Amino acid sequence: MVIKGKSRTNGGQLAAYLLKLDGNERIQIIEHNSPHETLSETFRDWEVLADGVDGKKYLYHAQINPEARYAMTPEQYERAADVLETELRFTGQPRVIVFHEKDDGRQHAHVVWHRIDVEKMSLIDDGWNYLANERASLALEQEFGHELVPGKHAKRDRKLQPDFPRQETNHTEQQQAERAGLDPKEFKAMIQQLHQQSDNAQAFKTALEEKGFILASGERGYTLVDEHGGIYNLARQLKEKKAQVEQFMAALPLSSLPTVEEAKVLQREKTPEPEPPKQPEQQPTAKTPKPEEQAQEPTAPQPHKPTPEFLADIEKALKERHDREGRELTHRQETERKNTNEAFDDGLKEKLAERRALQKAELDPIYSTGEEYSDKWMRRFIEILKHRWNPAAAEQQRLERQQKIDEIKTRHRIERDTMRQNLKMERDAALDDLKAIHDKQQADHAAKYPEELARYKQEQEAAQRLIKQMEEKKRQEELTKKPDEPDPPKPSL
Repeated sequence: MVIKGKSRTNGGQLAAYLLKLDGNERIQIIEHNSPHETLSETFRDWEVLADGVDGKKYLYHAQINPEARYAMTPEQYERAADVLETELRFTGQPRVIVFHEKDDGRQHAHVVWHRIDVEKMSLIDDGWNYLANERASLALEQEFGHELVPGKHAKRDRKLQPDFPRQETNHTEQQQAERAGLDPKEFKAMIQQLHQQSDNAQAFKTALEEKGFILASGERGYTLVDEHGGIYNLARQLKEKKAQVEQFMAALPLSSLPTVEEAKVLQREKTPEPEPPKQPEQQPTAKTPKPEEQAQEPTAPQPHKPTPEFLADIEKALKERHDREGRELTHRQETERKNTNEAFDDGLKEKLAERRALQKAELDPIYSTGEEYSDKWMRRFIEILKHRWNPAAAEQQRLERQQKIDEIKTRHRIERDTMRQNLKMERDAALDDLKAIHDKQQADHAAKYPEELARYKQEQEAAQRLIKQMEEKKRQEELTKKPDEPDPPKPSL
């Protein structure tokens, strides 16, 4: 049994996903602890409380996946949710359990908890949730009599398995494989074989291109883009560390490669357009018109397409300009992200300095009452005499003062940590909003190139047709300009 889960937000999207029939043969709501009738209303109600707490991820979404040979009853899924709830420290929290059965018979269940403790108005800590998921999985396998499935954390024997295990394929790769009709393991084996057969980075890039891939520069380093626009992290496909891949690909730095969006455009351009149906050839007529009739017969202007060389020059110029604008856009976005980070860092330093000054002003009067901190010799002399005359009372006074100082220091530290956390959350939210804006700008920029190229081709074809029409008009005017002149001589036999 495999149990996975994490905290998240956007309950409306999650409700739609849990009730989506696409790919699911059967859906059943096993448990719904809410006065509302629908999941979307329940999650919306839970989201309202999230406005009053620090943090955004007010939901914890877990998936309970037994092996295909073990069919579990709704009662067993409820029991599994109870065990997992205890491990995650969500006991008593409202929850929802939704059962899914896929078209191929595989079964699993989704459990969603409300993370907000209403009494304390705070989010319940979800730290070390991977360990909690595996502890629950191990307990349930033993209780239900299922075969043990090895895990990475609590279910791992570190003596027999010292290295951290890596997942063969993740959920994203599985979805890509389903769309492209590929086996993820066979796909990785093919990429690894190409890598082993290549002596250097350029040879590896050429081998990938022969298989229909484009090597690009992605957010996590070297990335492959297939013919369908799917993206794959190269280090993950090769099962190597990022540093090893970068060492092998040193001759092809990331700056020399197209971005992922540019690679997608190149893949779309590589896709051949359907050829127009061929027109049947016209049979030659028995009677051939005379040359003078050919000269005087008006002809309609024929559509004219620019030559391939001319189009290639246009595409090259547009591509260079598009790449230059893309680099400028990326540079502006990086500068904007850097400035945003620096602004928040400077603001944090400034606010912490102000808070430390206020805290110091609060502690200074207390420090000054102690004999060891006093800068007035008379007060210090009197305190020393009191200490010698009644050492017990003086010691009690010192302990009370020190306890008060420690309490104030603890409160000061909590205040500073809370300030750091709040500013970090504000910075993360600002960076998330900025990333969404930047992603939209990059998408718009990527779509701009094919649109401009198509428009330029249409304008050039229209210009060529206009030129042909003007030439034909001029030719007709020349033919009708001097009608009294003799006909042009006939060709000699």
